[in-house]
Amino acid sequence: MMVNCSQQILVEHTVTIEIAILVGLVVNLIFSWLIRREIDEIEQVVVQMLLDLGEQGILKVEVEDDSGEA
Repeated sequence: MMVNCSQQILVEHTVTIEIAILVGLVVNLIFSWLIRREIDEIEQVVVQMLLDLGEQGILKVEVEDDSGEA
């Protein structure tokens, strides 16, 4: 009887730990996605600022698309 109770407790703790790990991975995925979106927005703002400076003749600007899209 004692072995079954300790095995059941071990299984319950294992399941709890696995669920906690999965929740942590999902939270990490969501944060990574949000950060990536913010980085893309910042990149667009910086490119637009450089293009504006190039149009004003303050900087010589050449823009190349390195996203891999043709």
